[in-house]
This record gives sequence, C-alpha cells and structure tokens, in this order.
Amino acid sequence: MTNYTIIGIISGLLGVLAYIPYITSIYKKKIQPHPFSWFLWMVLGFATFITYMGVGAKETLPLALISFVGPTVIFLITLKNWKGRFPKFDYFCLFLALLAIIIYIVFHQAAIALTLSLVGDLFAAMPTIRKTYKDPSSENIWTWSLFALGAVVALFAIRDFTYGVLVFPLYLAVFEIAMCWLILRKKY
Repeated sequence: MTNYTIIGIISGLLGVLAYIPYITSIYKKKIQPHPFSWFLWMVLGFATFITYMGVGAKETLPLALISFVGPTVIFLITLKNWKGRFPKFDYFCLFLALLAIIIYIVFHQAAIALTLSLVGDLFAAMPTIRKTYKDPSSENIWTWSLFALGAVVALFAIRDFTYGVLVFPLYLAVFEIAMCWLILRKKY
C-alpha cells in the first residue's frame, strides 16, 4: 500500500467522521439541512463517483464514494424531518443540476462529464448556501470543517496531477471552506 493510498483512505475516513456530528445535530434538531441539496448531491455524487473512476482516479476514490453514500443517508433523514416549503429558486437549481446530468449522459466523456457533474453539484449547493447565508446556525461547523479537511487531505493523495483527478477534491475543498466561512461569519 503506497503513501498516496493511505492518504486517500484518511481523506475518506475524515468524510465519514464528518457525518457523525451532522447526523447527531439533525436528530437533536440543532440544524435543518436542505433536502433539495442533499438529494442532488446524492444523484450527482453517484455520477461523480462513476466518472471519477473513468478519469483514472484511484487514491482519492474513497472521498468520491463518501460523497455519494453520505448524501444518500442525509437526504433520507432530512426528507423525513423537513417541514418547510421549497421556493422557486430551489426548483431552478434542480433544473440546472438535472440539465448537467443530461449533458453528462449525452457526451460520454469522463472529463466533460466530471466537469458537468461538478457544475451540477454547485447548483445543487445553492439552496444550502442560500439557507446558510440567511441562518448560519442552520449548519454544523464541525461537519463542514471535517469535510474541508478531508478534501484538502485528498489533494495530497493525488499521484498524477491531471485535470480529471485534481478538479474534484479541489472543488470540494474550495466549496467546503466557503461553507465554513458562511457558518462562522456572524459569530465573530
């Protein structure tokens, strides 16, 4: 087992650990995740995992797998507890994320598909970003910090710096650090 593989596994384990405080916070009713985002992250996580293998990622695959399995669990828990309504903005983001998936299916090229999957992921994040901007306490800082740390660690697991292998953990690191900033910005 290479050092890259060990670092990739550590990255995946950080992703798994991140879900523990998140699920606990949901059940304690301290946070209320947005089901639209988690549903789309589940679908796009699956697409990303498949295309990420297609671009030759190996050592960072645990992070991609967790990016599918974790959102599936959170979506199922969140949908059960969701009491809110969905504004038109959420449906617009759903449309754009689904459009990215359709384009991914049509092109059948892993790098293009991965890029479109990440564009879809960003649109899927918009309802959560909007919710967190309005109410920073609606998200768990420990979870997003562990997600960000896992993505940054995954960058060190990359052996061959190609676009297809680098773009996924880099995107996650930037997005998850931004989420940490959104959560912390009003506390100080």
